[in-house]
Amino acid sequence: MSDPTILNVYLDANQLEYTVTDLTDSWQLYFTYKHSKHTVLIAMPQAIENDPIYKETTVTIVTSAALAVVGVGLLTYFKKRKN
Repeated sequence: MSDPTILNVYLDANQLEYTVTDLTDSWQLYFTYKHSKHTVLIAMPQAIENDPIYKETTVTIVTSAALAVVGVGLLTYFKKRKN
């Protein structure tokens, strides 16, 4: 992602204002809230979906998750079969 300022940040479904600090190889998002239990959602606009890096990352994540599920399934199967 080339521009972190296009992100939408939500705290308990309410959009927040935030600031971004560039750390060369990453960004830090800063926002304030009262400390307690909250749900934080950081969403990318739909336009990001056309970005080739986004697509490559999504494919990598989905493939890794599928391999992990298959691996755990096989491990469980062989453990049960052994007993």
